[in-house]
Amino acid sequence: MTEGIPPSEGSAPVEADGAIRDGSNASWQEIDEVASPPAQDFASIPDPVDRSADGHGTDERAMVPEVLGETPALGGVQWVRPKRPLTSFVQQGAFTGRVQVNEAGAMGLETKPLLAQQYGRLRGNPLRPDVLLDSGCVGDLAIAAASLRGLAHYTHRTVRQDTYALGLSSDEQWLVFVMADGVSSAPFSDYAAEAAAKSGFQAVVRALHAVGSEHVGSIPWQEVIEAMRSAVEAKARGLAPQLDDEEVRKAWTPAELQSIMATTAEILLVETIRSDDRGFRFLRIVGAGDGSCYVMDPERGWKVIGVGKEDREGLISNAVSCFPAHAEAPAPYYGYLDAGQVLLLVTDGYGDLIQRGDTPVGAHLFRELIQPLEGPRFFDQIAFINSSADDDRTILAVWGTEG
Repeated sequence: MTEGIPPSEGSAPVEADGAIRDGSNASWQEIDEVASPPAQDFASIPDPVDRSADGHGTDERAMVPEVLGETPALGGVQWVRPKRPLTSFVQQGAFTGRVQVNEAGAMGLETKPLLAQQYGRLRGNPLRPDVLLDSGCVGDLAIAAASLRGLAHYTHRTVRQDTYALGLSSDEQWLVFVMADGVSSAPFSDYAAEAAAKSGFQAVVRALHAVGSEHVGSIPWQEVIEAMRSAVEAKARGLAPQLDDEEVRKAWTPAELQSIMATTAEILLVETIRSDDRGFRFLRIVGAGDGSCYVMDPERGWKVIGVGKEDREGLISNAVSCFPAHAEAPAPYYGYLDAGQVLLLVTDGYGDLIQRGDTPVGAHLFRELIQPLEGPRFFDQIAFINSSADDDRTILAVWGTEG
């Protein structure tokens, strides 16, 4: 996780209007949110397939030029089909036998997987697991998710600070996934990530039950994001007195509490049974942070839904907004996942390596994850060693199937 936390002064306040879409203008779109404004209603989204009465539909997606080995320009729907991956197996050190993508680097060959230490007065408590791993099927979806401790965390004896919460709406019509990435410069950020993921999952499930699964666009996302931010703040105020060096007053501001714990967080919803002939509807909401989202297609390659560290001009920034001091104005991205495609949501531990798909890691994941994998096989492929892969990493893969 990026260590930089932006200062509170000069930050834009979270607005309660404008970016929030209620049921009257909720929409689904296939175009990259960085490149194009969202459609104003569901009917206004262009269907990529001409379903004219003569039955001779034309798939406009086939006319999109393939971009091979380079970053596509922002604007329009473009795909990147990666080159052949450069993979082998680690031949020495503690990670011998792991998949190696491109170069392993000194860290990949020399790092020892040291047990973590708890911070301050929390020493003596159980450690967090190095790995979370889930897989399975629901409806017409196959799912796998993992969160693993980074090599740098082994070196510094810190716990895994990424985490996620995974489950279903009460009627099982929606897969609900909340991903959080704790900021490594704050000692209790693993607690912040847990608080954000759990509270976000519970808030989404309650909201879906209240509005009904058919009205997902009516969810009050501002309230959901605030519930997550408040949960992190409450956790920080509860743990702060356990620091060794000072006692934290209740009057501390959320910005000051970020020196104790901080986290990013975002939400992904995917319908479990396709209700539209254009595919499985999905919805992504960024509460805070720098995660990335992609669709992989077996013929066309990678399509970027959002790259966490790129701004609208395509520039890279390591500054990140995070809870409890900051929250994004929620601007949901609505999209479709076709049968045979894969939807990926990742923290920056993967996003920085994938970029827009035209990297060695992008090539490896495209080859290995284009078909559904159950838990241990999934882990073998996403736990690769790479010279730049030192951060905690979290990934969700959702495969759409024909049913």
